[in-house]
Amino acid sequence: PSVALRDVFKKGVHTITGSVEAPNACTIVTVRASLEAGAPDGKSIRVALSLQSAAGVCLQVPTRVNFSTTLAAPAQMPLTATVNGLAATTTSS
Repeated sequence: PSVALRDVFKKGVHTITGSVEAPNACTIVTVRASLEAGAPDGKSIRVALSLQSAAGVCLQVPTRVNFSTTLAAPAQMPLTATVNGLAATTTSS
């Protein structure tokens, strides 16, 4: 999956916004950001997205869904993303 990310850092807080392509407009998207070990400098910010199908009938047309999350962390942290636990390709938005 591909995730578009934008990170704004101000006063020790990262505000991460972006979008992901969901299977349909009824998909529920939840997002959580956390500090992760493993980047070359030892840490990165992981943006974990979860896509869940909503109950009921929905037109099956792929739809971009926007999201936003915040995290207190040092400046200049690299971002990684996962969708339902799978590594995602990230692009800047």
